[in-house]
Amino acid sequence: MTLLAILSANATPSSADVAPESLSRKLRHHTARAHKQTERAAGLDPRSIDRRSLTAFLTDMHGFQQAHECWLRGCGIDRSFLAARERADLMEADLIRLGGKRGGAYDRTMPAPSPEEAYGVLYVLEGSRAGGRYIDQWARDKDWYPTEGLSSLRSDDGEAIWRETQAALDALPASMTPQVLDAAERTFQRLQDWFSRSRP
Repeated sequence: MTLLAILSANATPSSADVAPESLSRKLRHHTARAHKQTERAAGLDPRSIDRRSLTAFLTDMHGFQQAHECWLRGCGIDRSFLAARERADLMEADLIRLGGKRGGAYDRTMPAPSPEEAYGVLYVLEGSRAGGRYIDQWARDKDWYPTEGLSSLRSDDGEAIWRETQAALDALPASMTPQVLDAAERTFQRLQDWFSRSRP
């Protein structure tokens, strides 16, 4: 199974866990095509993962994550809620462990940080967190992989944070749904474009 397919399956609760019309399920279905396209652009494969491909992935994710974390701080969502979801510093430390360097600055234009835009962004970023433990499993037996693992991939509280994110999404007023769906799809597109700029 490919990386973002795993992220999607892991980041989206089963039908037994949520109501059929929950925003979580709508997000999964609405962004399925963009999710698959981003999967192809990400450049990680469990069968051939190596230091180079993982470093390239984390370099791109660091630049994207850092820019969006800064952007989210102006959206009006509770600061402690956002702070618990910030991982750019962990990614930078992991890049150093792999012998890489911090990601390039993400300087693309983004919409004004409304709550609807912010929740769409959070859906995508938290999906990448959810898949981190699978990447850790793929690389764990490689001789180049740090014995202590990578902090941005191995998160003991990752599942709890996703459940909180899901609950926040599903508690949003129905009037916000179209904007959140569109924001998530645009975020996938930005991430796909960001990956693609540095891939063959």
